Amino acid sequence: MSPGKLLLGVASIAFALVVYEARFGHVLGVSRDVCEAVGGKHAPDSNRCITRTCFWFRDCGTWASPGMFLDRLAIGDPVSKVVFWLGDPDRVEQAVYVWPVGKGEAGEFRIIFEDGKVFRIDR
Repeated sequence: MSPGKLLLGVASIAFALVVYEARFGHVLGVSRDVCEAVGGKHAPDSNRCITRTCFWFRDCGTWASPGMFLDRLAIGDPVSKVVFWLGDPDRVEQAVYVWPVGKGEAGEFRIIFEDGKVFRIDR
C-alpha cells in the first residue's frame, strides 16, 4: 500500500470518528471538564457530552431544569443555540417554544422567535 493511500485511509477513519463523536459524544461524555472545555454540556444520566450539533441531529434531549440555563441566552440568539442550552422544548406553538421551569417546580417559560432568532423570553 502506498503512503498516500495509507494516509488517506487514516484520515478517513479519523474524520469518521470526529463525526461520530460530534453526534453521540460518548468519549467526551466521560469527563464533565473535557466536555465543557470543548463547549459541550455534560449529560451525566447518559454519560454523554451534548455538543452544539445536537440541534441538527434533533437529539438535544430534555433537561431536568432547563430554566437554569436561561442566563446563557440573549435576544437575537438563533434557535439552535437555545435548543442546545435548554434541550428539546415540551411543545412548539408556531414561533413559540415552551419548556417547564424545572423538575418538581410548577410553571413553564416561553421563548418567542422571529426569523429564527430570539425575539422575547417570557419567564
